[in-house]
Amino acid sequence: MRIAVFDVPASETGALSILKGFFSHVGAHEKEHEWYFVVSTDALKSAGPHVHVIVEKYPKKSWGRRILWELFMAPRLIRKLNPDVVVSLQNTAILFTKKPQVVYVHQSLPFLRERKWSLLKNGERVLWLYTELFYYLIKKAANRAHTVVVQTMWMKRALADAYGISHNKVVALMPPISLPATDGAERLKGRRQSQEFFYPTTSFVYKNIDVLLQALKILKSKGIAPRVSVTIRGDENGYARRMKQHAEREGLKMEFLGPLPRSEVMLCYRDSILIFPSLVETIGLPLLEARALGGDIIASDRPFSHEVLDGYPRVRFFDPCSPDELATHMESIMAREGAFPAESAISVPALCGDNSWATFVDHIESVIS
Repeated sequence: MRIAVFDVPASETGALSILKGFFSHVGAHEKEHEWYFVVSTDALKSAGPHVHVIVEKYPKKSWGRRILWELFMAPRLIRKLNPDVVVSLQNTAILFTKKPQVVYVHQSLPFLRERKWSLLKNGERVLWLYTELFYYLIKKAANRAHTVVVQTMWMKRALADAYGISHNKVVALMPPISLPATDGAERLKGRRQSQEFFYPTTSFVYKNIDVLLQALKILKSKGIAPRVSVTIRGDENGYARRMKQHAEREGLKMEFLGPLPRSEVMLCYRDSILIFPSLVETIGLPLLEARALGGDIIASDRPFSHEVLDGYPRVRFFDPCSPDELATHMESIMAREGAFPAESAISVPALCGDNSWATFVDHIESVIS
């Protein structure tokens, strides 16, 4: 069987990790098929005679070129390759081809329907594109595709319900995730007593740092001054600059650490309370990592959080649009009133997807079986 895999947008962070993970699996385990990976990155190296890499730089140079490539060049390439099935890892289907398709949707922003972003605001334009334009592109992909693959059950339900398609057409496969060691003695060793909070984040508006700053202002008015560390520098974009200026202007103890090595992030989980006010995530990896380490967590009351944290005793959920509710949780924890249990059985849900790429290939094969 000849399979064409398209993932031109992937060039960094999570999307590139998904592409590289699947590429590595195919190179090592799926040698009975002929694979063609159509990408824009130079990060993929030879994986054997059964795997071919086609690098297309043209669509990454501008949005206009990306549109031209999707409309004309990608369909032409499919006709040239003549695959038995097309796999799109880029959230949307490949247009103008009758070849059966499997579409992998890993972007959760289109399903944040209760929050609207502005096309006119500099920090919100990309979010508008994802929540409005991509919402309809994914809808077309979901209706066109033979199978839609997502990473979590909440996204399966959200996608199927939003577009009115059968839940049987949508498959939830958690990608492989490397979690920290979970030795019980080390998990609790050295943890400070709830005076410091930590939010590993990036500088996107939906990460909702605003609600954290507002909660700190509420606590300051009561004479309470916890320290909160975030993993942005405060100069990445307009939103990050506003957050840092706000914290400095109000005299809030928010420390802008910038990106940290993963080993340091693990120590922060151990030595502080994780606050995770994000409005939407596909998985919310910090929640899974902190749970694996037995860390204390305050998380936004959202479907993605519950998928990872339900049944875990060391978590409190809050409305991510309510700084008062967040401040109340922070205050009671600092006062040790109704605090987290001192000891509890720590378990990690079966979400790590050890066999997910093999299962993904099974679904690809089933398209023409």
